[in-house]
This record gives sequence, structure tokens and C-alpha cells, in this order.
Amino acid sequence: MSWLLLPAGFVLPIAVGFAILAAIHSWCREEPRHDDSLLFAALVAVGLGLAVTSLSSFFGHLVAGGRPGFLIGEAMLLALGVGLSRHLRGWRTPATAEEGTPASRASRAWPLVIAGLLALAAVGWAVTSLRAPHGPWDAWAIWNLRARFLFFGEESWRAAFSPELAWSHPGYPLLLPLSIARLWQYVGDATPGVPALQAALFAGGTVALLFTWLSRWSGSVVAAAAALALLATPWSLETGSAQMADGPLAFFFLLAVLSLAEAYGVAGRSVERAGRHLALAGLFFGAAAWTKNEGLTFGIAGCLSLALFPVTARSRDLRRLCVGAAPFAVAIAILKLGFSGRIYLAEGQSMGRVLTLIMSPARHIAIWKEIARVFGGAPELLVAVALFALFVLSRGERSMGSRAMRPLLLLLSVQALCYYGVYLVTPLPLGWHVSTTCHRLFLHLWPAALLLGSLAAGPRPSPSD
Repeated sequence: MSWLLLPAGFVLPIAVGFAILAAIHSWCREEPRHDDSLLFAALVAVGLGLAVTSLSSFFGHLVAGGRPGFLIGEAMLLALGVGLSRHLRGWRTPATAEEGTPASRASRAWPLVIAGLLALAAVGWAVTSLRAPHGPWDAWAIWNLRARFLFFGEESWRAAFSPELAWSHPGYPLLLPLSIARLWQYVGDATPGVPALQAALFAGGTVALLFTWLSRWSGSVVAAAAALALLATPWSLETGSAQMADGPLAFFFLLAVLSLAEAYGVAGRSVERAGRHLALAGLFFGAAAWTKNEGLTFGIAGCLSLALFPVTARSRDLRRLCVGAAPFAVAIAILKLGFSGRIYLAEGQSMGRVLTLIMSPARHIAIWKEIARVFGGAPELLVAVALFALFVLSRGERSMGSRAMRPLLLLLSVQALCYYGVYLVTPLPLGWHVSTTCHRLFLHLWPAALLLGSLAAGPRPSPSD
């Protein structure tokens, strides 16, 4: 086992992520933007690169399992990177501040504050991971179990989808297991440190992504308020060390939402720039669906939002969104149709039973009682939400958010309704299902909700925040 090779496992995904971003710039015939910070572009590139890397690994495994499959995937990824590398020439990510505009002390201080808090959170994640190196039940019984099959499997890797393992949900998407197994190939061993590190990177990356994007659009004070509200969430420490797909899913949800927000924001000035952001949003919707089944409903909700509130033209918007998501849709179709199409929510269900559950007042009351019990036991979250809401209301002005607000609010609301619908029809014990998952489902949408609330707080008010 050699941890020295682990950084090498991130080089190719990051390079390919940057190359894809640069290619989309070129596709839109757009000059390099002057408001993308290097940190923000790097965060987007890392997420995009890891998502695309898992796709190439999956297609490589369709040819050969185990290490040969990963090598084939790396070759595919390298070919993609080389093919897109020409777009990197002349593409750069300048500083966020406008030329000649000095940053205020607050603008310089808030990034240091958030970085310091992230460092403290990383210590907490490390301590939690040391206490439970394999994570909670879902981590080692679902995600890491599948990763071990992919790492050790060779030609028997398909056994990971055996009906005998139905309790481990073999039909779940593979972005996380494939990413873990690929990094294990670089390390040379199935060490629990790799999924723990990746979980922390996604959790920290979500906070950094929210802060860096909002710093450009709304200023450092609004960005810091949103990042602090996210860090104050009582389950953030758990998510950063849980080694489950909830953290990566929240990361891709946030990327999809901010890409849509940018598309609405620039549509009045440039249709091509709006199209670039829609294509990126499609990639992130696809990555979310390739991360967890909840991403499928999120993609449907995104299409509904665009259909009702088009950015430019309805058919063109949906086409660009679907083009971005297409590679992931192909992989998901192969996984669901060729390996495991089992849907546990549909097992033992009939239309009559589903309608009875939906119409049962007692079931609605039981769900809300359990939700109230879980969130009522987290007063710090209620305080954070209240303070952030008061902060937004005190600002009270909107710019870009005015056009993006309704479609993005619809997107998050439809997703929340889908979650509630699952509780209504679940064949699992209702109290157990709600109490063990409602806080995780909340964390899927919370970063994107904070971004949406921050848009309501108004634009960057002045050259110096």
C-alpha cells in the first residue's frame, strides 16, 4: 500500500474537468470570463472530473472487470483529456475582483474565517472517521461493499448485483463506489481511509463552493452568512465522515442549481452564455442521478422547471440540458436494465394500497410527528435557519435572483415533495424510515436552499463589501 500515489489519482480527473469546462467555453464561442476564481473553477473541475472518471471506469468494466477495467477506463479518460486539451490554450480563470477595485478588509477576512472553520471541521471529520473507520451501516453495507466488489472482483465483479445481495440495494448508482475503487487501485489496497477522505472532500467542497460562488454574485458578507449557516448544521459533521452518497449528492445538487441560476442571470445578455450554463447544469443533473436514485427525480424536477420557466426557448433549453446529462443517462440505463432494476419501494405494492396510504390522515400525521421530533432535537439548526432568514430579510433586494427565484424554488419544492411521497408509500417501517433518513434528505437540499435564499439577499452592493 502506498499513500504517496493517492494524489496521482486526482490529477487526471481534475485535468479532464478543466478541459471539459474549457471546451464548453469554446463551444459557446465565448471569451474567457473575468469573474471565475481559480478556486471556484477548481472545485467545479474536481466534481466534474470525478463524475466523468466514474463513467469511464464503468464503461471499462463492461469490457473487463477489476484492474483491467480500471486501466481501460483510465485510457478512455486520458483520450478524452487529450482530445479536449486544445481548448485549454488561452482559457484562464482570473481573480474575482474587478480590475482596479481594491478589496475591503472584510472581503479579505471572510475567506480566512471560512477556511479556518473548514480546518476545524476537517479535524472533527478525521476524529469521527478514526472512531468509525468503515462508517455507519449504509457506508460499509452498500457503498463500500460495492466498491470492494469492483476493486477485487476481476471477472466476478458482476456478483455485486446478485439478487442474494438484495438487502444492499444493488441497483443504486455507482459514482461513489467506482470513485472509491479507482482510488484504491492507486493506493494498492482497500483501505478505509480513501472513502473517508473522499467524504470529507465532498463535504468541505460543498461549503467552499457555496462561499466562492456567492462571493462573486452577492459579496463576501452574504457568502459568509450562507457558509456559516451550512457549517452550523448539526449533521454536517456526520455527513463529512459518513462515507455515504448523501454528501456527493448535495454537492452535485448545488452545482446544478448554481449553473441554472447563472443561466437565468446571463440569458438577457447572451443566449450562448446561457446555453453554456445549461449544458453544465445537464452534466451536474446527470452526475447527481449517477450518484443516488434521488438524483433521478431531481433531474425530472429540473426539466419541469425549465419547461415552465424557460431560460431562452423551451425546446432549446431542454435539449441542451439533456445533451449534458446524456452520458450519465446511458450508464444509468445500462445499470438498471442490465444489472439490477429492483425498486424496493415497488415491492409488494399495488395501486390500491398506494392510494390508501396517500389518503390516510394518520400516515401524514405520523410522518410530520417524526420529522418534528428529529428537527426539534436540533435547536442549533433552528437558530441557524432563523438567523439566516433574518439576515436575508434585512437585505431585502433582488437582482439576478428575481428571474431565477421561481424556477429554482419550484425545483427544490418538487424534490422535497418527492421525498415526502416516498415516506407516504414506503413499505419499510414508517417511523424508522423517517427518523433515520429525514435529516439526510434535508442535507441534500440545504446547500441549494441557502444559495437560493442568498440570491434574495441581493447583489454585491458595492466594489468593496
